[in-house]
Amino acid sequence: MTSFGVGLIGCGGMAMHLAREARELPQARIVSVCDVDEERAAKAGEEFGASNVTDYRAVLENPEVEAVIIATPGGFHEEPTVAAAQAGKHVYCEKPMAVTLEACDRMEAACRDAGVKLMIGQVLRLYPTFHKTADLLREKVVGEIQSMHVVRTGGPSTFSGGWRARYDLSGGLLMEVNAHELDFMRHVAGDVESVYATSRQIIPGRYDYDDTFQIDMTFRSGATGHLYASCASTLGEYGMTFECSEGTLQNGGFGGPIRYAKFGEKEPTALGKEEWEKEEPYRHELRLFFEAVEGDTETAIPAREGRAAVELALAAYRSAETGEVVRLPLEGMTG
Repeated sequence: MTSFGVGLIGCGGMAMHLAREARELPQARIVSVCDVDEERAAKAGEEFGASNVTDYRAVLENPEVEAVIIATPGGFHEEPTVAAAQAGKHVYCEKPMAVTLEACDRMEAACRDAGVKLMIGQVLRLYPTFHKTADLLREKVVGEIQSMHVVRTGGPSTFSGGWRARYDLSGGLLMEVNAHELDFMRHVAGDVESVYATSRQIIPGRYDYDDTFQIDMTFRSGATGHLYASCASTLGEYGMTFECSEGTLQNGGFGGPIRYAKFGEKEPTALGKEEWEKEEPYRHELRLFFEAVEGDTETAIPAREGRAAVELALAAYRSAETGEVVRLPLEGMTG
C-alpha cells in the first residue's frame, strides 16, 4: 500500500478535522500545511510534524507533496486547485466545489488535462444515516422514489460572521450548508430537470444573502423534491421523508432513526445505529480518495457531482430572484 505525502491548504476547523482523519489512514502522511494566518499554520505544523507556510504555492513546490487537501472558503477553491493540478498534485477539495460554474469547469479541466485526480467533499453521502438511507432506496425497499421532503434548519449562530456571512466567499446558504442536501437528493433521485424557489432574509443585516429558502425540484425521473433550508431558526430541525411507489421511508438526520413501511404493513421497520456503517465519514471519503489515486480509478465523488450541486444552488438563487421556474442545465449563467 502506497503512503502519499499530503499538503493541507487551509488550517481552519474543517481542514484540521480532515487532516486528523487523513493521518489515521495508512495511505496518508501530512507533510506540509498552509494558512494565511501564520500562527494558525504554525500550530497545525506542530501538531502534524509538518512544515508550515502562509503561501499555498510553497506547499505545491514541496517535492514530498503528492496530493493536497483544499479546505479554504469555497470562493477560494479554484486558484489552488488549478495550481495544484498544474504542479501534478492530486486534489481533494471541500464542498462547495466553487461558487460559480465557470470556476468548477476550470478546476475540472485543469485536473483532467494534468491527469490528476479531483474529488469533491460531498461527505453527507457517507454519513452512516444517509449512507444507509441511500442503500435502502437503491434496494427499493419501498419501491421507486415519487416525492421527497428534506428539511434542514439551524439558528443564526450557524454563521456567526466572517467569511461565511459573505456570498462571494461562501456561496451563500445553499452552497456553504445545503450543497450537502442538494447533492444527496440528486444522489438518490438522479438529475434535476427544473427548479422553483422562494427565499427571504429573516434576520436583516447578518448576511449579504437570504437566510431562508423553499425549493421545489422536478427530477428527470418524474420524481419531485422539496428542500426547506434556513439558518434563521431558533429551534432547528433535520430530517428526510421519501414517499415511494410501495411505501414511505424516513430518517431523522445525522442521528437517525431510519424507519420505513410498505402500504398495508401495520408496523414500520426501524433501524438503529448498530445496523449502520461505522466508519467515520470524513475518514471514509479520504480513504476512497487515496484508493482512487493509488488504483488510478475515478474518484467516488468526481468533479461533475460537485459541479451539479453548485448548479442546483445557482438555479435556486436565480428562481428566487426572478420568480420563475428555472430549467437545467443552466444557460447564460456562471455565477
